[in-house]
Amino acid sequence: MSRVTGEAHAALGMSALLFVGGALGYARGKSIPSLVAGTAFGTGYAISGWLISKGDGKEGHSLALALSGTLTGVMGGRFLKTKKVMPAGVLLGAGGLSATYHGIKAAEWW
Repeated sequence: MSRVTGEAHAALGMSALLFVGGALGYARGKSIPSLVAGTAFGTGYAISGWLISKGDGKEGHSLALALSGTLTGVMGGRFLKTKKVMPAGVLLGAGGLSATYHGIKAAEWW
């Protein structure tokens, strides 16, 4: 079994955060949109982490950057509307940090 490269940990961490967050949103509030979004974004970040770990950093970081930008935009709008730190503010911050990291790493591959 191959080891996951250090660069993949950010994407895999976001994947776990979004899977767990979506499941908690559903468990606590029966929120199907939270479950669907958490699963979709979590899967996207997992694919990104897999691509990075197998050496396709350009594609993996670019995918994670696109996901992070989308997550930041959606959660930024939600945060402005609700002013709630959880979950919108937390995911806005996580998405922004992820976008910054993956943007820098994607630029290194171009």
